[in-house]
Amino acid sequence: MCHAALVLALVLSASSASGQIERQLWSLWTNHLAQTEASTRVIEQCHAFEAANRTLPLVNVARGISAWHELRRGDHAAARLQYRKMESEVADPLPAAGNAMALRWTTRMDLSTVRDALQEYYKDKLEYPPNLETLARYSPAGDFPAADRYGKPWLYLCMPMHRARKITDQRYSISSSAMRRTSDLNRELKQAYAHDFKPTFVKNLPSVGGPAFMRFVNAAGREKRTHDLLFGKSDPKMPHVRLAYVGKAILVLSNGDYWFIMLRR
Repeated sequence: MCHAALVLALVLSASSASGQIERQLWSLWTNHLAQTEASTRVIEQCHAFEAANRTLPLVNVARGISAWHELRRGDHAAARLQYRKMESEVADPLPAAGNAMALRWTTRMDLSTVRDALQEYYKDKLEYPPNLETLARYSPAGDFPAADRYGKPWLYLCMPMHRARKITDQRYSISSSAMRRTSDLNRELKQAYAHDFKPTFVKNLPSVGGPAFMRFVNAAGREKRTHDLLFGKSDPKMPHVRLAYVGKAILVLSNGDYWFIMLRR
C-alpha cells in the first residue's frame, strides 16, 4: 500500500459516515488521476458517487470530474447536464466553487456553439460576418448564445490577414470578456486535467477559533505561486483559487476550472 493510501486508511479507520464518503471520493480521485484520456470507468464511478451522495455538497466534485471526462470524449450534452446540476446560488464554499466551475466550462461550450455558427456563415459567404448581429440574422447558422454565462456580450473582432492587412473578413477572434485567453474549449481540453494547478500543502497558519487557514504552493508552471487560503475565501492574488472543503482526512481546492484533492495533514 502506498504511503498516501496507508495514511488515509489509518485516518478513516473509524466507520463514520463522513469517513466513508471521503474514502469513496479519494478512491475516485486516484482513479481519475491515473487516466490520461477520457475514461468510462471514472465516469461510472462518478455517477455511482453521485447516486449515493446526491444531497451532499461533495457531489459537485464528482460531477465536475465526470463532466471533464465527458467533454474529453465529445459528449457535450452529458457534460452540460453535470454542470447544470452544479449551478447554485448557495454561498457556502463547495457549492460556490462548483457554480464558478460550471459557469466557466459552460461559457466555453457556448463559445464553441458560436464558432460553429461562424463556420456555417463562412461556408456560405466565404467570409466572416462583420459583427455577431449580422450572424444572428443569418438563419442557417441556427440559434447561438448572444452572451457568455456572465451576461456579457462576446468579444468578437474581424482580424486582418498577416500579409494582406486590407483583407479583414477571413480571420476573427472571439472570447468571453470574463475569461479572455482561457475561453477556448478545444485548447483547454488538449491539456491534462489541472495542468496549471498542482497545489502542495505547506503549513497551517494561525487561525485561533476561526476557519481553517492554510498555505499552499502551486507547483505547476515555472513560477511557484504561494496561496494563503482561508476556508471558503478566494485568494486575492488569484481570485479563482479557493479552499472549498476541509474534511477529516481530505482537503478539496479549486482554481475555477479544476478540483484538486489532497490528504489533510
